Amino acid sequence: MKITRILVTIIMIVGMSVAFGGCGSTSTTSEVPDTIAFQSFDLKGNEVSSGELFGENRVTMVNFWGTFCGPCIEEMPELEKINREYKDRGAAVIGAIVDVTVNDDSLRSDAEEIVSRTGVKYTNVQGWDGFEELLPEGAVPTTYFVDSSGRILGDHILGADIEGYRKALDKYLSEAE
Repeated sequence: MKITRILVTIIMIVGMSVAFGGCGSTSTTSEVPDTIAFQSFDLKGNEVSSGELFGENRVTMVNFWGTFCGPCIEEMPELEKINREYKDRGAAVIGAIVDVTVNDDSLRSDAEEIVSRTGVKYTNVQGWDGFEELLPEGAVPTTYFVDSSGRILGDHILGADIEGYRKALDKYLSEAE
């Protein structure tokens, strides 16, 4: 059973590297869109949309992560802290899982276990059709900041950068006042 899980993880890492061009490599993905819009499911199986999630906040931090990504998982408790700290200021964090998608949720139980183990309470959604356009470097974690209508604010942050997330949230929240 453990060997099967290891093999599945290895296959996913190789598959993601091929699909997204590998960590830090140049991708042939088209230019990043100006907005993030989706219909998906959260890890509880509830249908969610970007309009609902983003509309509740002045700024939403969208963190793309994978069940195979150590740095993604390591930063999740800090992302939960950010989510709690910035809630009263009109900001929220959501996670978007790149290897648990609306078309393939075979690793959903792995994602649920990671979310539980890390103490994350913020919403995590399954990857939706076309989310790959938002990963031009083909790497996770990749984090975007959007306004209440889903318009991307500034540049994305590639890699785990807790202080960078806080600086970006502070900046975008002050601009939204």
